[in-house]
Amino acid sequence: NTLSGYSLTSNITGGTIRTSRGFFNNRTDFNPTGGTVELYGSVNSGLDFINGSLWNLEIDKDVASSVTLNTNLTINNNLTVNSGTITYVNKVLTLANTLNINTGGVFNLGMAGQLKLASGKYLNVNSGGLLKTEGTVADNAIITHSAGYYFISVKNGGTISANNTYFTYLNYIQLQSGSTLDPANAFYRCTFTNNSAAPGG
Repeated sequence: NTLSGYSLTSNITGGTIRTSRGFFNNRTDFNPTGGTVELYGSVNSGLDFINGSLWNLEIDKDVASSVTLNTNLTINNNLTVNSGTITYVNKVLTLANTLNINTGGVFNLGMAGQLKLASGKYLNVNSGGLLKTEGTVADNAIITHSAGYYFISVKNGGTISANNTYFTYLNYIQLQSGSTLDPANAFYRCTFTNNSAAPGG
């Protein structure tokens, strides 16, 4: 309850909050300094953060199930997509550390959606993982920074599928041997701008 007179005192520095349904928060004073919120199971779920932030977020949905981000969200450490899909449009996800997309996991960034990564951090598409960025001509998907330059690394067995996407403030996209660039969406109508000029970029 956010009405006057109600307060929340929490001391969350570790552990896991798990739910097979959705997770909703509208309190400005919910900002754990550790621990993980884990969304699992076979039911499609919503993730709503009117206020506050998370430390770690882990997606462990069944392969055919998804989590929809319905609001902007700040994650102050890691996002891990082990299985299932996390998807959103027209929202901003700000991540302070690493995004790992693992076997059976899909990160689906839709039109006008933004992913903001921190300086020197990695978006890793690991074996069996899929990064999908699907904007439109009018409303590109955007992968950008909160500061500095970030990396995208598609590992052996990982897949990237990108169309109508702005990649800004990027060090480079690394396609390792054995990775896949979806031929139907091989950076179709994508734009790379304000990126690093570092060797190998």
